[in-house]
Amino acid sequence: DHATVRHEAIHSIQHCVNVARGTAANTSVMDIDTLVEAVNNELPESVVTFVKESYPPEHWAIELEANLLERSATAEEIAELFTEACVGG
Repeated sequence: DHATVRHEAIHSIQHCVNVARGTAANTSVMDIDTLVEAVNNELPESVVTFVKESYPPEHWAIELEANLLERSATAEEIAELFTEACVGG
């Protein structure tokens, strides 16, 4: 349950960031090169495979980013990112 909440919180952050910068809803917060490197170094291959089999290619970046941060960011870091992106703190 906690992993799901963390994952969905990342999607909320992605939404707020993309609205603020005027980018498409399926654009990752991280630049793509940073995201690719982090995914390759930190996510299990099984997760990458699951995302690629479950979502269309245009959703891979945001889903991989959400999976990555769900596992690597602390609850406090996610809360801080949410506050900065969505509340304006």
